[in-house]
Amino acid sequence: NNTPAAHLHIKASGTAAVLRIEDSDSSNQVYDFLCDQGSGLSIVDKGTANSNNTRLFIAESTGFVGINIDTASVVSAPLTFRAAQNTPFLEVKDDQNADKSRVSFEYNYSGTDRLDINLHHPSKSTVMSLYEGDDVKIHGSLGIGVASPTAKLQIATGNIRLTDDYYLEWGGTK
Repeated sequence: NNTPAAHLHIKASGTAAVLRIEDSDSSNQVYDFLCDQGSGLSIVDKGTANSNNTRLFIAESTGFVGINIDTASVVSAPLTFRAAQNTPFLEVKDDQNADKSRVSFEYNYSGTDRLDINLHHPSKSTVMSLYEGDDVKIHGSLGIGVASPTAKLQIATGNIRLTDDYYLEWGGTK
């Protein structure tokens, strides 16, 4: 059917059905909205020098959303991000003050691949990092059942249980 279904209807083959939005100042920033049967909907930053950076992609088959991703096969979860190495790909923080506490998720490559989950505090930089695998790094003190620990590790009411063949060491002795 070639009858328009809406007041503004753009119809073409493949990725030729494009709605372009362009500002009119000196840089002429351009964004294209396009859809492609079998792929999905994309918002592409054409930039000021005819670049081609997909900023948002919605996969047709799943409805999953990709940020900085341009291919349906890469969008593997309801929300998928792509960012450069050692750059947070998701950061949750106060929008008024960058120095507030925040949490960030980042892919970190420094000899080994790992996913870092960092809790940040304005006066202490990174407070806690959870690394892919078995490592947890606490910057400061850890309290279990204690709101304000006064030692590196402080446990309130409870036991420490170790399985067989494990022990606690003091100064290198058991």
